[in-house]
Amino acid sequence: MELKARIEHEFLPYVAKPTRYLGNEYNSVTKSLDAVPMRTALCFPDLYETGIRNVSFELLYHLLNHRQTVWAERCYAPWGDAEAVLRERGIPLVSLESKTPLSGFDLVVVFTHQDLAIPTILTMLDLGGIPLRSGEREAGTPLVAACGPAINNPEPLAPFLDLAVIGEPDQALLDLCERVETRRGDGLSRRELLRDLATLPGIYVPALYSPRISEFGEYRGLQPDHDGLPARIAKRESAGDGSLVPLKPLVPTAEFGQPRHTFEEPGGFTSAEKSFAASRLWAPLSRRQLENLFWESQKIWRQTEGSQVSALMQNDAAYTETFWATIKERGLLEGQKIQFAPSALRLMLARTELADFAAALKQSGFAFSPVAGSYRLRQVCNINLRDDELLDVLKVVLERGWAEIRLNFMVGLPTEKEADIIAIIALVRRCLEAGAAYPDTRWTVSLQGFSPRAHTPFQWEGQAGESVIRGRIERVRAELADTPVRLHVKDPHTTALETAFSRGGREMADVAEAAWRRGARFDHLDEAGNAAAWREAFGEAGVDREALLAPLSITVSLPWDHIDVGAGRTGLKAEKLEAFAGKVRPENRGMVSVGYGVPRAELENFLRNDPALQQDSTSTGGAVAAVPVSYGRRGRRRQSSAAAVIKRRVRVRYAKSGPARFLSQADVIRVFGKSAQLAGVPLVLSQSFRQIPKIAYGSPLPPGVASSAEYLDMEVELGREIDLQAPFNRHLPAGIQILQYRGILAGTPALAATVNRAVYEVLVEDLVIPEDWIDELLNRSEVSVVRETRDEGKAMDIRPFIRGIRFDPPKLVVTADAVEGRTARVTEILEALFSPHDIDYRRFPVQRTGQFIVSGDTVQSPMEVA
Repeated sequence: MELKARIEHEFLPYVAKPTRYLGNEYNSVTKSLDAVPMRTALCFPDLYETGIRNVSFELLYHLLNHRQTVWAERCYAPWGDAEAVLRERGIPLVSLESKTPLSGFDLVVVFTHQDLAIPTILTMLDLGGIPLRSGEREAGTPLVAACGPAINNPEPLAPFLDLAVIGEPDQALLDLCERVETRRGDGLSRRELLRDLATLPGIYVPALYSPRISEFGEYRGLQPDHDGLPARIAKRESAGDGSLVPLKPLVPTAEFGQPRHTFEEPGGFTSAEKSFAASRLWAPLSRRQLENLFWESQKIWRQTEGSQVSALMQNDAAYTETFWATIKERGLLEGQKIQFAPSALRLMLARTELADFAAALKQSGFAFSPVAGSYRLRQVCNINLRDDELLDVLKVVLERGWAEIRLNFMVGLPTEKEADIIAIIALVRRCLEAGAAYPDTRWTVSLQGFSPRAHTPFQWEGQAGESVIRGRIERVRAELADTPVRLHVKDPHTTALETAFSRGGREMADVAEAAWRRGARFDHLDEAGNAAAWREAFGEAGVDREALLAPLSITVSLPWDHIDVGAGRTGLKAEKLEAFAGKVRPENRGMVSVGYGVPRAELENFLRNDPALQQDSTSTGGAVAAVPVSYGRRGRRRQSSAAAVIKRRVRVRYAKSGPARFLSQADVIRVFGKSAQLAGVPLVLSQSFRQIPKIAYGSPLPPGVASSAEYLDMEVELGREIDLQAPFNRHLPAGIQILQYRGILAGTPALAATVNRAVYEVLVEDLVIPEDWIDELLNRSEVSVVRETRDEGKAMDIRPFIRGIRFDPPKLVVTADAVEGRTARVTEILEALFSPHDIDYRRFPVQRTGQFIVSGDTVQSPMEVA
């Protein structure tokens, strides 16, 4: 069986969320293998639902695919259940687009978005058939490169890499692909090729650099092994030529929940960056500014209106990802391409939010990152935000309708005192008082420990011990126990691991591999952390974790000294002294640290003119300029001035097959609504606030079950049903196709109320099913199953719904009836039939071949009902 078929039949039926591995997004790129000499796998070492929202990763995907000679395909990390199935079945990890194993590519690029990605990267390499360490790879094995925010200190990952991109990866990866392609036929050995690639700007080849050890055995940094290689690898800058590159957004066919809560790292810049500095806590992050790509996407709308306050949210990760996902939806449905220029991505204070989807964005909440409780400690961190400024913005946000507020804080910051912990508690209480008029507001306080990072003024500082951080967090928890605040705490163990990888050298590769072999995966997620594996791994590798967390001498050589991101030691030392003196950097003094920084004069003018702060004011000054407010806490009813639509109901029969059979009913609803818009089919919309297409579906099909007899009723503008099928089928994803349609009378009963019989065929291959298996099930007075609901399992007797089971080799035919709106799922029937005989029904393809409306002796298909 070919690999694609094995994935569909031996992998997808056995994982909890198969839609993570389908790769059937709108606008995914497919090219001819014969016409593409350079194949690149872009790997995101995290779950699909995180990677599909990452703006930078998607940008690289489209940049590479914009070049005709390159095909860049995506691969996301499999969750634990999927990894287990791949290993058990001997199926390699493959790309989404062509289902090619990672070992079949020319170049594998890993996008490292966070410090603890290494074990997940090792999982992807191992499952993809690539040796873990660079020195173990032979000719013909793909080159493995890394880029992204966590490459400021590449040394912990270095032994696993052939190459690392320092700085902006866009043009660097294009140059890398071109060089590999042109040198392919030159007969170079792998090391010779790597040496040639190391001459490209921003490309670091770890194998060509060795440690310098003093006569006293002290580490003195890394030095190149060959002449002509730079002693320090300067970060690669973006092309910056202002050229526009089209980006057609990747929009999943499946629906995923809101992104997990994360503590936003504002991406502080040093003075060497000549940019507004948000803080002194984080190093300049490669591609960080591309997270703001969504600001350019306002070009896809013909007009803008609404809330300036959205500009104050610009550094919130969850908001950014939700906003980007919403923009991609709009860009897809408008049939336009989003265009951007890397040099034009600087964040600006602008009106960007459109009223017609503002409510959806509010689902992600509004996050503030004061980081410290006191203004004194914020100044140490170069965060220029006073309590009153935060409270003023909070009032506007609450009035504008955001029902979820998050406050992000750190403990264990340099120079932190007991008074600073008390200040966190006091500030939270002041925020609750300011929001007292909005009792439905959901409040979250995020707490995590300070982690010193490479290339920052605090890179030499120590990290407080886990017990100290836990103690301070528990102090805050206890003091806020009487409030409605939900506390989100980052495990101090995770923070310590991040510090070890941020400041460690190549010895951390041994730790990471040892932890990975003990089962460490996705350690940045609360539900996946494996502290015991890491404790054992540090011991096995002989690495003192506490030494990596301790203060460092300002004179010692650091593992990242050979990496030049624009922040030199001299400048960082000077800025450290300024920080300890409580001096805000000059470029930040006129700014307010909300988002990436708002000019104080603009913020004051905005707040001065905002109705949310004027409603209780008795000021007799000049007229206040009204700021448009859409979908706030008032006036939520949608008003429509359009004339009544002349409409008609249409009944549709459609098929669901191939990988599309793994889409859930909610996904199918989403697909038809989106495809109708893409096809230009004018569906009638509900008059509710959210305005959704008026489509009524029949009995839902369990994910994994195919069908040639699915039905739905939709309302369309009169006359448009005559050209319904062809436009829809052009935009429906592969595996979902309209087979038949017809107009029905307005009084025709709904599908859900009338369809009461379904027939399924199960292809059991060469399995012979004894008659007594079937008789035993049908003769039972009760067949009890546990049906999983959203919150819990519910016991249910499905025997009244099983009308018949017949073995017609090589098929098993199952008929199920609906009684008073209830029925049995075919998967429940098959589980009841096969599980007593230790047979997993998921190995058999299942298809619904018919649905019927039965009344007495009359049996009709839904299309026969007038």
